[in-house]
Order: sequence, then structure tokens, then C-alpha cells
Amino acid sequence: MEKMQTKMNNTDQVLNKALAFYGRREQEIKVCEELGELQQAVFKSLKGTPSKANLTEEIADVLITIEYLKKIHNIKDEDIEFLKNGKIIRLMEKIKADEYNLYPEPEY
Repeated sequence: MEKMQTKMNNTDQVLNKALAFYGRREQEIKVCEELGELQQAVFKSLKGTPSKANLTEEIADVLITIEYLKKIHNIKDEDIEFLKNGKIIRLMEKIKADEYNLYPEPEY
């Protein structure tokens, strides 16, 4: 547990240093670049040429840049989790509704 906390602190320090060194604007541009690279990796997968290694790398890059966004805009993990949970609940409700529309109960 202590190793994990040290790693998190080191990551936080590196992200803070990068923000201070490169600046907010450059790091937000980096977010857009990384999202585009992830999008390309997903499209390659959809076209039948998936690369698990490439997808994994691009997801890691996007997750790192999301940390920049959270820092820049002072977004808390708890706020994200709250919204994610609400969206998951809505997705479950949509799936149930769509299943019902596909397989409605027979009328007698």
C-alpha cells in the first residue's frame, strides 16, 4: 500500500511539473492529440486490424492526459464518479427499455 501511495505521489509531482513547465494550453492540446490517437486505434480495430498493444498504449496516454484536465479545471474524482454512476444507471435503464422493445410481453 505504501508503494502505491509513493507511486501516486510521484505521478502527481510529475504531472504538476509538466503543467508548470509546458503550461496549461500545451497540456490541453496534448489531451486533444492523445484522444485523436486513441480514436485512430479504435478505428483500426473496427476495420479489422486491431492491436491490443496500441490500444493499451493509447488508453494509458489518454488516462494520463485526463489527469491533466482534472488538475487544470480542479475536477475531483468524487464528482466524476458521481456522474459516472448516474450515467451507468441510465444505461441500464436504456438496455432494459430496448430489451422490452425487442421482446415485448405478449398480449393475450
